Amino acid sequence: MASGAAGAIFYHSLAHIEPMQTIGNAIQFEIEQYARSLVHSNALFRAAEKGALTPEQVKIYISGILFQIRGSLKVLRRAERLASATGDHALAAHYRLKFREECGHDRWAERDLKSLRGSYTEYECNGSMRALKDLIAYLNQVIDLDPCLFLSYLLLSEYLTVLAGPAWLEALEGKCGIPRNNVSVVANHIELDREHVIDGVREIDVLIASPDKREAMLDVVAKSIAYYDRFWSEILLASPMAA
Repeated sequence: MASGAAGAIFYHSLAHIEPMQTIGNAIQFEIEQYARSLVHSNALFRAAEKGALTPEQVKIYISGILFQIRGSLKVLRRAERLASATGDHALAAHYRLKFREECGHDRWAERDLKSLRGSYTEYECNGSMRALKDLIAYLNQVIDLDPCLFLSYLLLSEYLTVLAGPAWLEALEGKCGIPRNNVSVVANHIELDREHVIDGVREIDVLIASPDKREAMLDVVAKSIAYYDRFWSEILLASPMAA
């Protein structure tokens, strides 16, 4: 999953900065470690590599991504308001820009679901699917505590797509018969977020004035990853695997 030119470039650069790790660099490192683990140990990605994922499971995945995008936009807007209310106008301006950048990306997922055909249950209406609902609730709690902590999640969601996305699309297309244009919500984000990642690391270090926030920001990454892991498991349990 982390193979490819983009991942290699980021891993190479990290070797030069790790001795003087900033908060942004520390978060970057944790995301890279998680991306590597997905390749070797994640059951969902192993199933894709074996060609065992079904179109129904891919629809569940995309429906979850659609829910996640829309939920994250609401959190982002709240984070902007809270940052402004606390007088952190630079952070509020950053969130306002990110909101404009992300608006409309849910339409990619909507088109993907239509292109895959067949019926599906929207993630928010599926009572057995809880991971992403719990993630969005958690992120709202995080920004109530401190709106700057949401920067951790934004970098996680973008960087993980850049690192893991290419191999994920390759497995879906090459092994499961799901064309890339049916998973455009991932393909489009790979292209857009590749340019955002390095800026995202630097922006964290510019916008976070206190080094005391390091552990709290890393905790957001760890807990968000745990919700992601639950989501991957939900997909596998939601419908039978391909023969």
